[in-house]
Formats: sequence, C-alpha cells, structure tokens
Amino acid sequence: MKTFVSVMMILALTLGMCGAMAVCVPLPAYSYSGSDPVMAAVTDYLTKANLGFEPEAHGVMVPVPIVHRTEMNEDRTRATVYGSFWLFTYVLDGKVLRCTSSGEHPGVMKLALKDGRWTVVSMQRAEQGHHDGAALRAIARGDQELLDGYSLASSLEEGLVPYHRRVCLLEYIHANGLDVEAYRDIGQNNVYLMN
Repeated sequence: MKTFVSVMMILALTLGMCGAMAVCVPLPAYSYSGSDPVMAAVTDYLTKANLGFEPEAHGVMVPVPIVHRTEMNEDRTRATVYGSFWLFTYVLDGKVLRCTSSGEHPGVMKLALKDGRWTVVSMQRAEQGHHDGAALRAIARGDQELLDGYSLASSLEEGLVPYHRRVCLLEYIHANGLDVEAYRDIGQNNVYLMN
C-alpha cells in the first residue's frame, strides 16, 4: 500500500508541474543567439540574476529586454541601458510553449567592458507595476521620451511587449530547432508565432 501511495504522489507531483495532458519534455536553456554584445550581457544577466522567477522542472526562462535607450561613454567602455526587462517562463505542452509566469522589471543597467566582454555591473529597478511613480521618474531622470518608452512597454497585451516577445521566442525556437507553433498565457488562447 505504501508503494502505491508513493507512486501516486510522484505521479501527482509530475502531472502538477507539467499539466495533466502534457508530456514533460525538457526545454533547452535560453542562450542569446544574436550578434549584439551589449544585448548578450543584458540577457545573460536577466537569466542568471535572482529577479524572483525560476522556470518549472523541464521549463525555460526567456528574457524579453525592451531597450528604450543605450548610452555609451566616450571611449566605449561603459554603457547605460534603459529598458523594460521582461521575463517569461515556459513549459512545452505539445507544440505550444505554455507560459507559467511572467514579470516586468523597468529600470536601468550599468555595463562595463572587461577583457573584451560586456558585463552588467548594476541594475536599478523601479517597483514592479509602478510606471508613473517617483522611482521610474528618477531612473529616467525626468526624460519624457524615456518615460513614454517605459509606458509603451508596460502592458503584456499591447504596445511594445507582444512584438518583442514574439521576436525573442522565434529566436529561441530557431536557435534550438524546436517544433513550436504557439505560446499560451495562463487562461488565454494560443498565440500563433507563424502567420
């Protein structure tokens, strides 16, 4: 009887993590596949920093950095990146990436060029969901163009986020040779990536 109960508990935990109808197929870890060295540092930082998001077992975390402005110092060894830094976690459910969590981190990153490679040395974040607050105005230094950019990247369903999310997902899918047709947010319909 104990063995039966143990097997049922393991089965319940497995189905709970991957969904009752899903087959748990491990997804490859995210790795930036583009050619922009500053963006490589930003995405590397987002996937490794503890920003409150962890993918489920067999899942993946895909960063969606929406950069509003990048400023370089005169000798191009330091960069300041203003952006809305989104994180999405997914599990594979057939040919659909099912989103299990997401969140936005509007803020600014400071980067330095060390030994020929860009590295994020600090990140200042505004409170999540506070796009007109004092913290965001301080990060943007009162610059209305930056504030407008942050505002356009604050909604999961409209503005800049759907486009950048689609681009980042397509890059991840192609880089890893995945057979994925769509993604789906919790309680929503599939969003097909190829039209």
